[in-house]
Amino acid sequence: YNLSVGSIILTNERVMYSISHFKSKQDAMNYYKHVTQSPSLLKTLTVANPTFFVISAPNYPIFYKFKNEVDYLEFFRKYYLEP
Repeated sequence: YNLSVGSIILTNERVMYSISHFKSKQDAMNYYKHVTQSPSLLKTLTVANPTFFVISAPNYPIFYKFKNEVDYLEFFRKYYLEP
């Protein structure tokens, strides 16, 4: 993988870290599943109250404009996790 890591400030209390340049949606979802099912990683991040999701390149600017985690998580669950 030739992935990139970045971060943006969502609010005064929330920072979003992004891992990008996956070759496919399936690669991104595999990474998501690995991270969300990793007890050691989740234990390390518990204090930060993390939220994990996959977002496509076309949807990223929309998310960035509104920075609404709750609405995007609903979309993510509906279109990425339930199909």
